[in-house]
Amino acid sequence: MRIPILTFGAIASILTINSVMADTVVTSRGYVDAADALKQDKITAGTTGSVVTYNGAQNGQTQFSERGIFNPKTDFDFNNNEVATGHEGDLLDAGSIFPNLVGMSNAIQDIQDNMPDFDDLPETTVTYKTCYQEVNGECILWNLSDKNVYGRQCQSNNDCPCYENGQFAGKQRCENGRCTGECLMQ
Repeated sequence: MRIPILTFGAIASILTINSVMADTVVTSRGYVDAADALKQDKITAGTTGSVVTYNGAQNGQTQFSERGIFNPKTDFDFNNNEVATGHEGDLLDAGSIFPNLVGMSNAIQDIQDNMPDFDDLPETTVTYKTCYQEVNGECILWNLSDKNVYGRQCQSNNDCPCYENGQFAGKQRCENGRCTGECLMQ
């Protein structure tokens, strides 16, 4: 009877040892070194007011960097109206930028609300001269075309200066609030 008990004990011992050793793999030093090389480097804490960013992988290694968080009160050079040196790539924090944007939006809306209506501007007509035919440096055929523009209406001939070739050449006539006709010599 002892043989079956010893046999049963031996079989139980073999099964127990195999179950314990089943997950154990014998490894070489080269395997361990290669496995360590594939581990991610420790991400350092960085500086206050910055975040760690993922930059992808290069040569099988994960690449990280650090970017600052832009503070409009300290990271903007108001004397030169530009971002302070060293803060060009900082990230924006919605909590610090949004109130400034709301203030700018309100200021723009105030300007728009207080602008005069362009419908109230007086309209006047100006005459454009275009040379169609030139002989010996002098124009012998002109095309005159009127165009309505916004501006003030004339009250007298003095309100209608006339220029030829960029030089003051006199004044036009003021008729019904419009400058019309050829240049009148003074």
